[in-house]
Amino acid sequence: DEDGGDAFPLEGEDISALQPKSVDMELYHFRFELYKGRDLPRMDRFGSSGIDAMIRLQSGSSKPVTSKVKTSNHPTWNQRLVLNMRVPLQKGISPLIMVSLMDHDFAGSSDVVATFRISLR
Repeated sequence: DEDGGDAFPLEGEDISALQPKSVDMELYHFRFELYKGRDLPRMDRFGSSGIDAMIRLQSGSSKPVTSKVKTSNHPTWNQRLVLNMRVPLQKGISPLIMVSLMDHDFAGSSDVVATFRISLR
């Protein structure tokens, strides 16, 4: 957030629960075309180079994920993800979408490689 505030909800937190009940919301369907990654870092200490890459979009409780590309520094997804979210109609409320590149771990939780946020206003 450019103004230094903590406007983005914590992982797993539903943004609609943070909005006052009187806020009018409209349902939107955001489509993301995900093609490929380049020069991704090695994340695992052991095993082959590359990561088991996947992309996760998040806004509130909606978290669509791409398929996992096994061990690659240059993964290709060629997939469309749809993020369904309710957006407040009132000015001054700026919903955010968090996009995360993840290294899928089969034996535990996935590691975050990189994250960025998209402001809808």
